Amino acid sequence: MKTLGKKSLSAIIATIINIIWWLEWAGCIAVIALTIIAGHIRKVFAFDIPITFTQKTIAAPVVSISKDFPDAILNTTSGDLFFPLPGSWQNMLIIISAVVLVFAGIATITYQLKVIFSNFSNNLPFNELNISRIRNIAFVLMAYSILQWVVNIGVNQILIRNINWKHMQLTYSFNISFMIMGILLIIVAEVFKLGTSLEEEKNLTI
Repeated sequence: MKTLGKKSLSAIIATIINIIWWLEWAGCIAVIALTIIAGHIRKVFAFDIPITFTQKTIAAPVVSISKDFPDAILNTTSGDLFFPLPGSWQNMLIIISAVVLVFAGIATITYQLKVIFSNFSNNLPFNELNISRIRNIAFVLMAYSILQWVVNIGVNQILIRNINWKHMQLTYSFNISFMIMGILLIIVAEVFKLGTSLEEEKNLTI
């Protein structure tokens, strides 16, 4: 099977990405709807936060030291901290905002891939649009890596102030893999830029 053009591997991938694009929209709307329903019916959110901590045996439950902060249950196998969150409008808006932010990042990457493979299926591998699309994906991945680290710091500070951690210590994690992927994609974008220049020189020569 040919790589570029109509009825090629690129065309098949472009179709699959286009389906994923619409599934992402449907998934985002479904999560927001379920969040609103849970807030109205259950009056509480089962909030789950992945955390990193020192490897020590926990001899007591994770108890809150603040009257306004609920006690929590820590799954030491998965590193997830679970606690009930009141189903207020404020908490609902926070959760929906987080869902929209995550969806925006995923949808941005999916859309860039959708356009890139659409160009591939139209026999346009080297053009300025593809270069900018690849760079956009790189910037989103690197921004996510930094944002995840900042959120980790903020969440840890909130937990340290409100929960008794005397049996262990929270640690801070930085997702280096997304940063490396972003840097590699910037290099790929430069390769495409070089390929575009060579393609333009070839066309001018002809």
